[in-house]
Amino acid sequence: MAQQLVLRRIVTIAPALETMAELYKLSRDGGPKSERFTEYVKRVEHEWGLVSYNPMAGAAAVEAVQQAIALGAEQIASEAAADTIADCEYTGGVITLAVVVASAGMWTDRLATEIEYRTTGKRRADHGQVILWSREAITAEDVRRESVAETVRTMWTSLHGQARTLHAVLAREGLAYGLADPKAIAQPGNEAAISDALEILGDSTTQGDIVAVLYGDAVAHKMGWPTLGISDRGGAIWAAQRAVRMIAEIGEAAALRAG
Repeated sequence: MAQQLVLRRIVTIAPALETMAELYKLSRDGGPKSERFTEYVKRVEHEWGLVSYNPMAGAAAVEAVQQAIALGAEQIASEAAADTIADCEYTGGVITLAVVVASAGMWTDRLATEIEYRTTGKRRADHGQVILWSREAITAEDVRRESVAETVRTMWTSLHGQARTLHAVLAREGLAYGLADPKAIAQPGNEAAISDALEILGDSTTQGDIVAVLYGDAVAHKMGWPTLGISDRGGAIWAAQRAVRMIAEIGEAAALRAG
């Protein structure tokens, strides 16, 4: 118990949901000149290092934020992060997480946002965002899973830096979900194609190459990138399976430090 209390002191949860709820009460009349947008620019850029989100979203986003608050999403995130830090024996310093609700629409593309965040998007070594989506059910298990995954990404970045290559992205994302939801990992079914792709493209820093392996042919085709004969999220599943095997062999802490 004492150890958990100490660990919770190195997890800070930015009050993102409260901030979002407050700003969504303001008028959005006038678009960029509206009271809501003006206050968003003032607060989100300067308070807590809060992440950007769609400040002009409508009723669905407001409802999702209220649902997340009622669920106690930030407390769930705090506990999940503390447990993950303990499992990984991480001592790299304070981690700040923000639980945010993103809204797909004119301002935000659902798939492109996820791809950017999980592949080559630049990350801060001590800050992370637990992204939930409006118009999608928000459960305690969703919050816990994404909080664990985001804590792993943040620790990984602190230890190893930005994940720029395909190899690095697969290592980080595999460990993130190998720890977050190991029982849900299925068999990718096309490991030969993934292995071939890694042999040729493993050191590639091109987002199209990384996405084609991590997400598979359907997403690569949709985004206009070459396909590699890989099933839906095949590379992500393969990487998570590899991480689960590594954790079983050497433990969470060593797996995190192995990169």
